[in-house]
Amino acid sequence: MFDPRDVETAEFPYPQLGLELPREASSKVQIDVAALSDPGKVRERNEDHFYVARGGRRATTLVTNVPAADIPSQFEETAYLLVVADGMGGHAGGEVASRLAIATLINIILHAPDWIMRLDDEQAERLMDRAVARYRVIHTALQERARLDPALRGMGTTMTAAYSLGRD
Repeated sequence: MFDPRDVETAEFPYPQLGLELPREASSKVQIDVAALSDPGKVRERNEDHFYVARGGRRATTLVTNVPAADIPSQFEETAYLLVVADGMGGHAGGEVASRLAIATLINIILHAPDWIMRLDDEQAERLMDRAVARYRVIHTALQERARLDPALRGMGTTMTAAYSLGRD
């Protein structure tokens, strides 16, 4: 573990850590998004829901006496999340299931203390592990809702999520 007492202050930035100014991979990525959902020709009600969000982390230096070459004055990482849940047509509560699935996913994400904003092999594996765990929580939430409301017994939805991060 790094101990700042091991470094003389005249040697900033810390050469032992191999730190470089971070690159802003996602700052060059721009995404145009549109979404539309339609009940189709068979059903009266639309049982599908979608969600599109842009999230990120950013830092803007307000005041410093650290030389500009040592730290970026502006830094931003941007990620995009696109989710569609297709309520299972003909099943009880497909509309409820698709809405609840997306709402549960977004609330899980918003309560996560750390967002993965850079991907390497280890972080990509961690991201996939989180996705699997989150889908299990969503499945449990749907089962619990159906248990509490017998009219929703058998409700279901499919759900697909895409996450764009930097160039990945």
